[in-house]
Amino acid sequence: MDKNYPTREMMSESGRRIILVNEPSPEIMAKCLKRIIDKKLLEAAKEKAGVK
Repeated sequence: MDKNYPTREMMSESGRRIILVNEPSPEIMAKCLKRIIDKKLLEAAKEKAGVK
């Protein structure tokens, strides 16, 4: 079940290389989006509280 999806490489924030498949499953997309949104919300909350 090994499909050859077009992939692209990206550097993660920790400096590890991640290979992104251009057609990820909806579950993976949702997980990534949730993580990104959670992070943005956390940053916004910290900013509001005056924490640098």
